[in-house]
Amino acid sequence: MGNQAFYWPTGDKLAFAFAGGAAAAGDDEDENSDEQTRLEASNMPAASKGFSSGERQLKSLQEIAHRTQAVVYLLDEWDANLDTQNRASAEAIVASLATRAVVVEISHRDRL
Repeated sequence: MGNQAFYWPTGDKLAFAFAGGAAAAGDDEDENSDEQTRLEASNMPAASKGFSSGERQLKSLQEIAHRTQAVVYLLDEWDANLDTQNRASAEAIVASLATRAVVVEISHRDRL
């Protein structure tokens, strides 16, 4: 599907701008940029820039929503590390994605 689908989690695929990564989704169409981005992301520290895992997750979702234009988003456990307040913010982001693309969510939470 090329640029038409987007899979979450993406830590091994993107260097997010908020974490000081050099590239973000949609910034560069160069074929070599994908490999460079993977290398940069793999070299990022686990607790990048002092963000908690939930904060990184929310910021990643925000960046995905603002910087990608995929037709399909597959979000695997996208709300796993979020507290109640951040989960509400993330749900709003996912809802906005669903207005412009197909969003498939994988979750172990009991909700509809």
